[in-house]
Amino acid sequence: MTRYRTLICLGIFLLGLPGCTGIMKRITLSSSRTLIADSIAVINSESDLTIAEAAITGNLELLTLLVQHFPRDRDLLVQAAQAFGGYAFAFVEEEMEQKRGVDETQARWQQERAKRLYLRARDYGWRALRLIDPSFPPIPQASLEQLQAAVAGLDKEAVPALFWTAYAWANWINLERSSLAALAQLPKAEVMMRRVLALDDGYFHAGPHLFFAIYYGGRSRQLGGDPERARFHFERALELTRGRYLLVHVFYARFYAVQVQDRSLYVQLLQTVLEAPDDLDPRQRLANQLAKQRARRYLQKVDELFG
Repeated sequence: MTRYRTLICLGIFLLGLPGCTGIMKRITLSSSRTLIADSIAVINSESDLTIAEAAITGNLELLTLLVQHFPRDRDLLVQAAQAFGGYAFAFVEEEMEQKRGVDETQARWQQERAKRLYLRARDYGWRALRLIDPSFPPIPQASLEQLQAAVAGLDKEAVPALFWTAYAWANWINLERSSLAALAQLPKAEVMMRRVLALDDGYFHAGPHLFFAIYYGGRSRQLGGDPERARFHFERALELTRGRYLLVHVFYARFYAVQVQDRSLYVQLLQTVLEAPDDLDPRQRLANQLAKQRARRYLQKVDELFG
């Protein structure tokens, strides 16, 4: 009963409601971490996108509060980096893409919002890395050489912080790709993710492979793209996730099939997503529903993308 009352108090504390002051004072750092981890697991298993978005929004506020109270806890900082970066991708960028060509003012507003969230996520992750290794460069503006030396000294313990920092940073750069100053930072995010790839290539549903699949598949050869490398990483991601993490199929279609102009593969991959059962992986219902949402939208763009 105490644990459930604690959950309720954590939820309403931000509203300033009475009755929880004593419990909030007794909440330990360990229990805070556990509650956040439990809530993330519950949200990931949610299939209703509206409910999930509302729950995540509440979690972001709670994480902000907890990080303020426990600013030197690296696990909380990593959870915050994951939550803010994941929310920006799953809901803010999705809204941005939906508004494109329909309401450009709203699309630009959502893009700016996503950029702010990604930078916030990156900075939370960076703080965690500084706690793991105090000699880690103090600011993201450190030189590429400094960053290369720093990440080379990190072991598997640093994988979550490295992954979510690089993830958020690269996504911010993607939204700022008209800026040469932003594009010049991409090698730094790449260096961090290459270390994750070397330490644990299966981390977060083969996330490092998905990163590099998009990295090589999302650009023309003239700009450093490499469809063959992209395909290798997509296939490895499918292998590691056993085809149960449907966002791999969605991005395979969007960033490889489009690049090589393989219309048949594009349609096949997206149809596979839409035909997959909703309980393909009960622990990842949210991600797979997001994949289906994007697959439906991308299928509507077949003629536009393939002429």
